[in-house]
Amino acid sequence: MKSQNTLLILFSLLFFPYVLFAYNIRQISSKDGLVNSAVLTLQQAQNGELFIGTCDGVNIFNGKNIKSINASADKDNNLLGNLITKIIETEPNIFWIQSNFGLDRYDRINNTIKHFKEFNDNNSLTKDNHNNLFVFNSDNTFHIYNE
Repeated sequence: MKSQNTLLILFSLLFFPYVLFAYNIRQISSKDGLVNSAVLTLQQAQNGELFIGTCDGVNIFNGKNIKSINASADKDNNLLGNLITKIIETEPNIFWIQSNFGLDRYDRINNTIKHFKEFNDNNSLTKDNHNNLFVFNSDNTFHIYNE
């Protein structure tokens, strides 16, 4: 009986640390709807969705399904470019998407995209605690966008 208790305690000490630090990794690919496996940037939205910037546009992953938005001549509501280098959420459901051809403001609620073609070079984007967007250009100028 004493040896069974000792084995139970030993097993518990060895097994429970793995349970405490258990995690689940899921790989998503083109089979799941990812438009390109070359991922350049990630941004988790306030609602938990994952915005994935790739070489062929943006994928929005909600844990089950993937929606994609990209640059397409066929669509009225599209991105300026497909090479996505940065995604920032300033307000809930307002995303700023930097691509190779400019900066886009994506309103997730209204499903609209506003283009800022003047920011088509290598820009740096960041936001502050008040959700102001700062765009730093390669010509040493910066712009502030606040709503």
